[in-house]
Amino acid sequence: MPDDATLLPNERVAPSEHPLELRVLDGVQRGCRVGLKSGLYRVGSTERCDILLEGAAPGCLAFALYVGHGAMALEAIDEGVLLDGEAVVGLHALRQGQLIAVGEHRFVVGEAGAEWSDYAPALGSIGAEEEPAVPVAAVATEVAVEAPDMSEIAVSAVTQGTAVALRRALKRGGWLVAAVLVMGGATELIAATYATPRSVVAASAAPKPQPLEALVAAARDHAALKLVALPGKRWCLSGYVRTGQQRAELARAARRIEPALRIDVSADDELEQMAHDTLARFPQSGLEVASVRFGELTLSGHASGVAKLKRVTTALQDDSPGLRQIHAEATNVEAALQVLGELLAEAGLGDRVTARLDDERLLVEGRLDETQRSSWNAVRYQLEVRFGADLPLTESFAAAGAAPARQPSNGDVLLTVGGAVPYVMLRDGQKEGRRAAGGTP
Repeated sequence: MPDDATLLPNERVAPSEHPLELRVLDGVQRGCRVGLKSGLYRVGSTERCDILLEGAAPGCLAFALYVGHGAMALEAIDEGVLLDGEAVVGLHALRQGQLIAVGEHRFVVGEAGAEWSDYAPALGSIGAEEEPAVPVAAVATEVAVEAPDMSEIAVSAVTQGTAVALRRALKRGGWLVAAVLVMGGATELIAATYATPRSVVAASAAPKPQPLEALVAAARDHAALKLVALPGKRWCLSGYVRTGQQRAELARAARRIEPALRIDVSADDELEQMAHDTLARFPQSGLEVASVRFGELTLSGHASGVAKLKRVTTALQDDSPGLRQIHAEATNVEAALQVLGELLAEAGLGDRVTARLDDERLLVEGRLDETQRSSWNAVRYQLEVRFGADLPLTESFAAAGAAPARQPSNGDVLLTVGGAVPYVMLRDGQKEGRRAAGGTP
């Protein structure tokens, strides 16, 4: 497996004030550009790919591009990948300006602020006069675009491999791990992989195509979508759909209308699966996935305390950045105390067990025999079912026949209060319903 020594000093990418982009030189998406940040990008014909290869065999994953801090790498997965005209297999360091070819498709990585002519050596026959600034299919207003068959449209992620797809890929091979070792940016790579979808964005002078608005309207039953204007008169289709299959079909239909459209759509079923995976790391949280609808996650149950709820929700947001909102509840300890009092009364333990709050915990004390202990266990079970197994509760029971605790001496009494219900105030602030030692009965 390659390591950091694979990248020679002259192969590292010098930090640039301009962001990098992958430029598409051929095909229907000719002239489109993908902005590159730290992370993983796929090129092929599967639904997980960031760039689709038109005409490629179904299920083809041609190559993966890894971008890290000061380094890039190309992973040739399918046969027929050429780097500067030479066939490559496996992982290779990549420099700006190198030509990547897969069949009739060609790509090059360059700075976003550079002219196409700056990469003339790599472009071969494409000169400045042939600069593919705007995709042929993106000239909108003067060309009538046939609206797609709306009955075929369902919605989700063709421009990004989701976290679920990534986990499956990790089970099939270790090339992602190799790329992490080459670039050294493991944290940024994983975070970028889980990030919201990236897609091909191309400059287009066309206004918002009317067929795209019709596409969004037709998907209202199973999607919440909107068109967002981007700089340079570009457009982004964003929002949520029910399933990943619906997202893929939507992406195909939208790209038939506007090949340069950016797609940032999340699927509820994938978000739900990622939420289940996250909650599996918190088995005692008392929370379960109830539903996910258009990016809003609803959790059932109660977390035992606000601090634990915050830890769980933060992990959910980190693992699934596509989530728009999380609905969950933390255990209300005061409410648990009130319910406990009712349950003790129903079990006939009201005069044997006392409960009070002690620094956001329930402290339960009393004297119980074996039969009463069984009744208490049933009460505690009911309490945990309602408020979660992590309910902060501490027991302090003595056997029913045990000798009573030593009464405090008269020197511990700070104040004696008489009347119909006499009691004493001890120096530690506790109250006891009795007379002081030596007092008048």
